[in-house]
Amino acid sequence: MSSYAKPFFTYLRGKPQRLELIVWGIFYVIAYFLIIYSYPFPDGISDSGAYVSSALHHSYDGYRPYGYSQFLILIHSFSTSFRLVVFVQFLLNALGTLFFVFTVRYFFQSCNVWISRIFTFVAVFSLISLYLADTILSDSLFTTLTLFWLAFGLWFLYEKRTGYKVLFSLIQIILLISLVRIRYTGLFYTGIQILLFIAEFYKKKQWIGAGLLVVLSLLLLDVYQKQVEATKRVTGIEVFSGFSGWQMANNALHVLPYVEPDIKKIPDSQVREFMQIAKNADSTLILDGFSTSAKFLWDNNLLLKRYLFYQMKKRNWIYLKTWTFLGKNVYGKFGSYMLKKYPLQYTRYFFLPNLWGILYPTGDQVFLSFKTDAIPAKLLNSWFGVPSDVKVSSRGDWIGKVSPFLPKLRLIIWILFFFSVLWFFIKRKYLVFSEKELKMWVFLTLFVFAYLAFHVYASPFEVRYIAPIHVPQVAIIYLSFFAHKTYDK
Repeated sequence: MSSYAKPFFTYLRGKPQRLELIVWGIFYVIAYFLIIYSYPFPDGISDSGAYVSSALHHSYDGYRPYGYSQFLILIHSFSTSFRLVVFVQFLLNALGTLFFVFTVRYFFQSCNVWISRIFTFVAVFSLISLYLADTILSDSLFTTLTLFWLAFGLWFLYEKRTGYKVLFSLIQIILLISLVRIRYTGLFYTGIQILLFIAEFYKKKQWIGAGLLVVLSLLLLDVYQKQVEATKRVTGIEVFSGFSGWQMANNALHVLPYVEPDIKKIPDSQVREFMQIAKNADSTLILDGFSTSAKFLWDNNLLLKRYLFYQMKKRNWIYLKTWTFLGKNVYGKFGSYMLKKYPLQYTRYFFLPNLWGILYPTGDQVFLSFKTDAIPAKLLNSWFGVPSDVKVSSRGDWIGKVSPFLPKLRLIIWILFFFSVLWFFIKRKYLVFSEKELKMWVFLTLFVFAYLAFHVYASPFEVRYIAPIHVPQVAIIYLSFFAHKTYDK
């Protein structure tokens, strides 16, 4: 069933695996040159310019985590060219994907070698992940680190030797801290990391598990305190991030037109004022169809931004300070009130449509078409050294042409994933899984479901957000259907 008898690198040096790795290495080289030929300039959205600006000024901008900008600074120390950023992202994506895939194949071998190769093909040949490597966005790096974190989680569960177990767990902790610094989505990984430590150390060597939890807690506390300090330094307001409050308000506005809150009973006067204005404008909040949107966050003509401009004028504050203040003191409280007061309506008008948006993701700023203005020309010149007279362009827009097929493909993968999990539980008593292998399966499955639940709750979904769980999803399908033996009934 597995190759446990062989060391991992001995397994990789075996002729079949060695040939496959050569083939996939050639594939990545060809894919890289095809993509940069079609898109010689990296794609992006408005966030791209913000990441570059933050890197240029070597400072947190008050909106997005600073981690990806630090990555840009690191690459910039070797070369100012954006081509090196794309190359490094592409290389890391290849290494992370192949390391995860061959780790899974090492622990769970199918009796049919072609099944394993099909699994590898579907995992590697992801247009979403490959294209994201050619963007100035945190998604590609976040996806790569997620795959490394998951792979080392599998090694942590497999390893018997205490020293190696601690080593793999420390690598996971370092990766987890890096993930949180790149995107706040990484915070929910913490819960899974804690469950891993508990699952492995609750019976014996509890002191090791306790020590690892202390290390993780101290590092996360350090990240939290530094983030609060950075936000206060930039805005004068003590908060981890104002963005979460804005996101909660955006989500709650999907629900507001369908409820009748007694605004007079809301204790916070600032929230009362905002909700009174919001109810008077609720006709502009109704979305078409069974869908969710983040447009309330960004559209200057919609409620959240209009109220921001009103408060800026009223308080005589700059944009960023007002934005952060509202996120902490008004929008976050409004979103929390709506969720607690109207859980059924919240489920009907936000959670369920957002769930469908994850299963069938149609919205995405990146995959609609190539954007020539994602990074302002001034930043392209000052940070990447692109001459000011060079016109940003592409040699086609095949990603825009294939984007209509991406939701259908994602829905198929989700259906296969859910069915594979159901199949696993139905056939569980006939499957030959060791205790370690069962823990690995649970770990990966729990991660995918946790990722799904987090995004149903947290924010409207975009296609690019699927990248971190594409390979784990395919792995679960492979493990549940093919990578096991069965007892005769």
